[in-house]
Amino acid sequence: MAIPPKIKNSTRLATELSPALKKKGQKIYLWFTGINALSYISLAESILILYALKLGGSDAYVAVLTSFLYLTMPFMLLGKSLVGKLGAAKAQGLSWFLRNLSAALMILAPIVAHKISLTAGLDLLLLAAFLFFVFRSMGIVSSTPMIGEITSEQDRGTFISKIFLTFNATSLLLMVALTFILDRYNSVTTFQFIILFGVTMGLISSYLVLHVPESPQSRLSGQEKIRSAYQFITRHPVALRLLIAWSAISMATMFVVPISVVVVKKGYGLSDHIALIFIIVQFLGNIYGSYTNKLLLDHVGSRPMIILGTAGLLVVQLMWVFAPAHASTIFLVLLFFILGTTLSGTQTSLSHYFLSTIPISRRVGASMFINISAGLVAGVTGSILAGGFLRFLHHLVTNQMLVYKIYFGAVAIVEIFVIMTAFKLKKQKERPITNILGLFFSFRDWRAIYTLQKLSRQTREQEDMSIVNKLQGIASDLGEDVLVNYLDSPRFTIRGKALQALNQIDISPQTARRIIQELEQGEFTTAHLAAELLGDHGISEAIPHLRKALHSKDIFLQGKTMLALVRLRDTFSYGEIISIFRRSHNPRIIIYGARAISLMGKRENIAVLLEKIQREQLPEHVVDEILYDACDMVGVGDEFYNFFNLFKRSAESGILALRDFVNQELAHKPEAAAKILNMIDAIEDETFSPEMLVELFEAPEIRSDPVISKLKSFIQACRPGKIDEKIILSLLLIATKIMAEK
Repeated sequence: MAIPPKIKNSTRLATELSPALKKKGQKIYLWFTGINALSYISLAESILILYALKLGGSDAYVAVLTSFLYLTMPFMLLGKSLVGKLGAAKAQGLSWFLRNLSAALMILAPIVAHKISLTAGLDLLLLAAFLFFVFRSMGIVSSTPMIGEITSEQDRGTFISKIFLTFNATSLLLMVALTFILDRYNSVTTFQFIILFGVTMGLISSYLVLHVPESPQSRLSGQEKIRSAYQFITRHPVALRLLIAWSAISMATMFVVPISVVVVKKGYGLSDHIALIFIIVQFLGNIYGSYTNKLLLDHVGSRPMIILGTAGLLVVQLMWVFAPAHASTIFLVLLFFILGTTLSGTQTSLSHYFLSTIPISRRVGASMFINISAGLVAGVTGSILAGGFLRFLHHLVTNQMLVYKIYFGAVAIVEIFVIMTAFKLKKQKERPITNILGLFFSFRDWRAIYTLQKLSRQTREQEDMSIVNKLQGIASDLGEDVLVNYLDSPRFTIRGKALQALNQIDISPQTARRIIQELEQGEFTTAHLAAELLGDHGISEAIPHLRKALHSKDIFLQGKTMLALVRLRDTFSYGEIISIFRRSHNPRIIIYGARAISLMGKRENIAVLLEKIQREQLPEHVVDEILYDACDMVGVGDEFYNFFNLFKRSAESGILALRDFVNQELAHKPEAAAKILNMIDAIEDETFSPEMLVELFEAPEIRSDPVISKLKSFIQACRPGKIDEKIILSLLLIATKIMAEK
């Protein structure tokens, strides 16, 4: 019997972790990350390079040694098999245990070198490092599905960045300690104790990772056939482009990172503890890059950050090309800081892009396939191309620094192609790179980012309102997604504030569609704000929905809809808007209708506005609104506004302002100016009569104007003594403008 859809969905959801278990898993994983960092930094990375150089390893030896990180990636196949049998957490725990036992062999390398031969000692170090990275590759395949399970789409970027931040911060503290230790006790024995410490921390971390909660989904994903993973990667353009970009970036990283340490040691001849100081600076860059990505990734997208990361590697390569002949502290600090920022930012963004694009059921296989492919590319280029090219250059060139300058010049050319692979990644929901670069220098956007960090925890209604108010005040595009989420709030006050805040920024097509939905569903609550936003932002797709809203019983919505349709230039609705204005007795509809009619841009519609004043007894403030819109139709809205404010304070001040306007506008027509000024005198002397206006409107130069004709009809239709002084002065303002145009 077929399973009903609802039961199918509940079955699928049953394999996912609850929010509480996800939070628990994140906490354990961060502890694992911190302790694992103490282990890894003590056993690999720069310590391994310095240890090898201490024992007498060459540049080529170091290149081969560090390439094991990538060359051992095919052993992820065994790791995948372990995940399928044990689950992700147990598979990584077992692999990490074996990894650290293998690392213990590194302690014996100096002893073998002393008792047997230097070659034998270096060979043992190679073997220990090889086994270390083999078991690391077997375990690392578990990390991505574990992280995917204990995070959700909303917090994934933030948590991935927290992982990198925790790793790098812990590593930094250890590197500072190791720098002081090696400064005082710079011997092979010191390195052996450092490795012993790393092994101990590694065993503790392998115990911790066993307790990360997981669903059966990881094990099922691990049972996926390798052929299925291969077919998925090669047949899906998104995954294939990610594979190519990841491989290229891994290759570029291999070209740059280990050789940068070698340049400090051999190119500039600096001591181990001085080299470690620059490595500490690199970790500071790592922390900065991780923290920046923690703030940005979920808001700007991972692809642009990957592109910026590859560009950062190019900057480092070019800095080495133009490096000074002698060591410069400022130069090297800047170089290693940029390198650290670039590395952590790129790796964080790649992980985020992977988890955002690869389905959960494919993550183990896809992660394994991508890492194996990228590892082989990076390993081969590191051990063969980098090592071989450096050996060749050393035979050709005697100057050490010149060797490295030529090397990094060649690598910089390769980096251009690496950047191209990052650009070819399929766009996700992201912001343009130029916007992101501008963000780094925008105080407003950083305020928005820090405000958005509050959303990582549960909030109350008052706190949500505070966040929305702040985002409205900041008016940064970074808040768009969050504000759209607030449109689902049960409180219409928060939904309304969110719409007002969205009206302050540029919105995406997806957001526009969500606001159209609010227009349809929010009658009597927030629909009028949605209508206003759609009109202000020129969302023409909303026109059919606004036409329906034009007949709503919600007067707020009806008023805003009239304005929105006119702003969208929906001429089909103009007749209906005028009809609603004429029929309505509601002051709000009359005010919005008058404004809409004014914005239509047809001067002959001035008669519609004046008829409303003539036929109905309207409140004074409504009449003022209509008069303003009538003046605005002929281009003297600002003048009316100024005149009105002055007239309210003092009739004399208002009339004086009107005189100044007449003299200015009709300076080239003194006779016309005199006629209007005479009428103003008559108003002040209380000898004015409407017939004087009719006579003015029959002047040969203006009587054919359709607006003047409407004004004349309005005066003639008004009952004697029923024309307000303010209305007469407004008509003179309009007449002056039209005379000036003739």
